[in-house]
Amino acid sequence: MQRNMRLGRVFNCEPVSSTKELSPLEKWYNELLEKTESQLTISDVMKMIRQNVFLEIAVGRAMVYLKKDTFIGEMYEGELLDKISKLDKRILGRYINDLKEIIITCRQECITHEWGYEGEKEEIDKVLNLIDKKING
Repeated sequence: MQRNMRLGRVFNCEPVSSTKELSPLEKWYNELLEKTESQLTISDVMKMIRQNVFLEIAVGRAMVYLKKDTFIGEMYEGELLDKISKLDKRILGRYINDLKEIIITCRQECITHEWGYEGEKEEIDKVLNLIDKKING
């Protein structure tokens, strides 16, 4: 994919149109079609994963965000890792090396991370173990 092409053009998608007012999700989708891959925000990536829209692009962008901040999320720390852990291993297969690097980094950061509540570290460990199991069989 050409990184400077709008997603709507890359995937040959038309914006949602209606005689009624568009829902917030429809408005977001139309805005998404006008963005390039490099313009995707963490919020866009999270919604793309939740809505199962352009997953290949979403997961690729997720790797970029996770390499910068392994605990990144929209609503809570580690949310992006959590969403990635729920994806099918066939989708994750292309990103095995990235994910291995992210898991190692996150485990190192877990040692000194200031946790927001008791049990948060265990939740992250569970997510990391799930991803590890998916990519290593």
